[in-house]
Amino acid sequence: MKKTITFNTSTLKFFLKKIPILVDIKRCIWRLSNPHRPKPTLADLVADKTYFLRLFSRHQNLKSISFEKGIVGGSFRKDSFLLNIRPQNYIESSVYLNGVWEPHIAELIASYLNVPNAAVIDVGANIGATSIPLAKHFTEVRFFLFEPHPIIFSDLRNNISFNKLSNIDAFNIAITNHSDSFLPFYAQKNAKNFGQSAFTLNHDIEDYDVIQVECKTLDSVFNGELQLKVIKIDTQGHELNVLLSAKQLISKFRPVIIFEFESGYFESRHSEIETKENILKFFDQLNYELYMIENDNKFFPKVTLKDFFNGDILAVPLHNN
Repeated sequence: MKKTITFNTSTLKFFLKKIPILVDIKRCIWRLSNPHRPKPTLADLVADKTYFLRLFSRHQNLKSISFEKGIVGGSFRKDSFLLNIRPQNYIESSVYLNGVWEPHIAELIASYLNVPNAAVIDVGANIGATSIPLAKHFTEVRFFLFEPHPIIFSDLRNNISFNKLSNIDAFNIAITNHSDSFLPFYAQKNAKNFGQSAFTLNHDIEDYDVIQVECKTLDSVFNGELQLKVIKIDTQGHELNVLLSAKQLISKFRPVIIFEFESGYFESRHSEIETKENILKFFDQLNYELYMIENDNKFFPKVTLKDFFNGDILAVPLHNN
């Protein structure tokens, strides 16, 4: 008797992901055809590998210095700080240009921190570009940073050391509600943004290693003695998993939550719609409302997630009756 092999959509996607050339073709098509892809910015120009070489081209010490790595000085609310900089890295180039990464996000978080015993959780903290300037200014606030990528985490630890910060606890783990203690992780390398690494092989991941990373829930690792005021999440399409892992914390402390949502990270319209519905359900159950954060705009419109969305969202708790 002949055996019949059946393929459903999930099975087919699994096998297609195993063929590298098909994955590369998919990414190329996305980059060329996606009408919502971001336009090049000044930071992209600075991230060009020849930028700093040209900047120092006539310096007397040119042959005795290297542009593979350096340190950039930033400033937030008149407090200076230092960060590692890989000259081709987009985030660090932005600090070089603007003094701080995403200043509108830093200012928004800062507005919630003038209280005693405050704590901030930063999931997907990268090199600390958001939390380090805040920690330098708010010395009485405790910051808990989570970053699974080993190279980025090494830079994060160095950045904490450069700035002599004792109010940051950094963890080289991933936050998820998954039941497994370790999961495969696509750790990007030789890229302009190492922070695009993720649990799935997204379209913007190019050169990468597949590594095993330790996973925990936020509910299991946070010390509840402090007053959790802000949770920031940037996990390349896995923000819902982080939220689900912190439901007890969020219910108890009712912090403001800043997280990304990017429609481009979903393989199908169905999975995008399902995730949107689950996010809206999650916050509705906890009596939160969602608003879009836009740079250089003081008006935050309400988020409905009815169609394409790519950007930062502010979740604010409403009064519990």
